[in-house]
Amino acid sequence: MRLPSYLMVGSKDPAFVILADAFASVEQNVTNLRGNRVLDGAGNWLTLERTQEVNSGLLSFLRDLEG
Repeated sequence: MRLPSYLMVGSKDPAFVILADAFASVEQNVTNLRGNRVLDGAGNWLTLERTQEVNSGLLSFLRDLEG
């Protein structure tokens, strides 16, 4: 069984900037990827910077898992 995953990253997160090529091809490299969101202007503290968007994305991901 491939576990479902959901990726959310800020466009100003240093990891996103440094690993831009890896993020660009994530759909080909991660099995059962259910979501891939880049939050424009956010850094690496997504839960503090974009609380509403993070919560919305996670709840959507969890509802998708239910069926």
